[in-house]
Amino acid sequence: MSLMDQAALLADSRFTKPSYIGKDGWVGLRFDSKTDWGEVAELVESAYRLVANQRQLRALDGP
Repeated sequence: MSLMDQAALLADSRFTKPSYIGKDGWVGLRFDSKTDWGEVAELVESAYRLVANQRQLRALDGP
């Protein structure tokens, strides 16, 4: 995640910048009863795709 992507997420009050890893582009997400788990799944998959190697991406995408 780029720092520009991080800034866009941090504009939403649900996201936080963890002091110990926020400088590296990480963000935290506050969960509550209104959490959209579909959105969380999309964000996690997108983040995983940024760091996964080709073999892992092929496994994720299937045959």
